[in-house]
Amino acid sequence: MNENLFNPQYESATFLLEGTSTGILLFHGFTATTLEVRGLAEEIHSRLGWTVLAPLLPGHGTSPRDLAKTRHTEWIDSAENAFDTLKSRTTRWFIGGESMGGLLALYLAARHPEIEKLLIYAPALKIPGLFWAKLFSHFIFGVPKRRLEPTREGYLPWQGYGINPLNAVVELGLLQNVVMDILPKISQPIIIFQGNQDETIDPQSAILVYNAVSSREKHLVELEDCGHCVLLDKRYREVYTQSVEFLV
Repeated sequence: MNENLFNPQYESATFLLEGTSTGILLFHGFTATTLEVRGLAEEIHSRLGWTVLAPLLPGHGTSPRDLAKTRHTEWIDSAENAFDTLKSRTTRWFIGGESMGGLLALYLAARHPEIEKLLIYAPALKIPGLFWAKLFSHFIFGVPKRRLEPTREGYLPWQGYGINPLNAVVELGLLQNVVMDILPKISQPIIIFQGNQDETIDPQSAILVYNAVSSREKHLVELEDCGHCVLLDKRYREVYTQSVEFLV
């Protein structure tokens, strides 16, 4: 059991659900694990029969100190490698991601026009306090998250680190810069989900993405009573249903 993880009893590794020749790649968020996207992956696999790949990103699922040593270019390389793996198994490709995973999905969509549609959940394009993270990263290792509580009724469990390593937060800022510059290159149909009670990122991030992409078909779904992890929040069933309906 990994004592560095909150909710270590759940599986956190990369997973592949074998299915049809249509594939979708799903990325989890910053400090989290693949548990964050497993419910959505199983919904897509069950309802559509697609092949689903969800990679565990570098620095995640082990210890916060590993994440602190990880660079944003490693996350990008991991995303590219995962897409190569999906392409070797399938002939049509879709992509999705939560928070930082949403940024990686956007990056791949800009680089690979062969990706057909995007599912984006609470994209971490703006983070309050990023300036202070850059400043204090020279002096302290990390900032503990708000007290993590047991999973509430009607929600799905979250798994990940209970601390944000500041060096990694700075790297997340660098990834934001990369993605911001290439958003206009995205032209695929896209749906963006954002909880209006998000206290992790600036909810305006979703609007920034919506306005910056060049997609002719784009949808912004604002969830009035949801927080950051909309894939786990109390309205996750609604989010899953809208996601699957958008894909087809």
